[in-house]
This record gives sequence, structure tokens and C-alpha cells, in this order.
Amino acid sequence: MKKRTKITPSLKKLTIDRNNQWVIKLSSELKEKNLFVVFGAAHLFMMDRYGVLDQLKKEGFTITPIDMLEYAANSQTVNN
Repeated sequence: MKKRTKITPSLKKLTIDRNNQWVIKLSSELKEKNLFVVFGAAHLFMMDRYGVLDQLKKEGFTITPIDMLEYAANSQTVNN
């Protein structure tokens, strides 16, 4: 059984409200182009329905994780 996190006013403001705003902005931009977006872990998976990933999935978007070790191994280094 999952432990429920108590939603305090500060938690709501710092995470849930910010996540909701990001989803609104990202949804409109993702309809026009692909994006690479980085968030802190709490914003990605936070309490199921409040996380950015779950909200974007509910909006119909596909989430594709990137294996950063594989990406780094296949990337070329650019020296300036």
C-alpha cells in the first residue's frame, strides 16, 4: 500500500502548482516541436497524478527516457 503524502500549503505551492503551470506551457510547446526538458526528480514522479510525467501522459504525450550513459558514449566531443 502506498503511503500518502500530506499536501501542505508550501508543498502545493513549491511542487504541485509549479508542475501544473509547466504542464500547461509544455503542452502547448510540445504540440509544435519536440523538446528536451530536465526537471528535478520530485517534479517528475511526485505523488502520481501531480507529477509532470503523469500529467503529460494524460494529455496524450509520449515520454521517452534517454540513457545518458549511452548518449554520452555515442556523442562526439567538441573542443573549442
